Amino acid sequence: MISPKEHLYPYNGLYQYQSIEGYIVWRYGTGETVELLQLKASEHRKGYGTFLVRHMLSELSDHPSHYTVYGFTRERLIIAQRFYLSLGFKLIRLPDYYREGSGVLFSQKLSVLLERQK
Repeated sequence: MISPKEHLYPYNGLYQYQSIEGYIVWRYGTGETVELLQLKASEHRKGYGTFLVRHMLSELSDHPSHYTVYGFTRERLIIAQRFYLSLGFKLIRLPDYYREGSGVLFSQKLSVLLERQK
């Protein structure tokens, strides 16, 4: 699990995958992290978000399995927290992370995420 202060700059790539169902944006750190920046699915609870994350993970499958995939969401977005938990991410509450309130860090080793999608 990474800490919220472990942002690694500069990033060496920004990637986006777009489909009819939505889009996902992520970037690679210069260290051993991949940050999921944005996930926008057209509709909830239809598998679109899972499809987009799986696409991202398939793109990452050539990377070392010890890489950590992480991102942030707002604490009030319970549906997002449940979604990331269902994919195998661990969650940590970040008090006052956003100006408007607390946030949640989600992170997990790439190897764990890839194993869960088999």
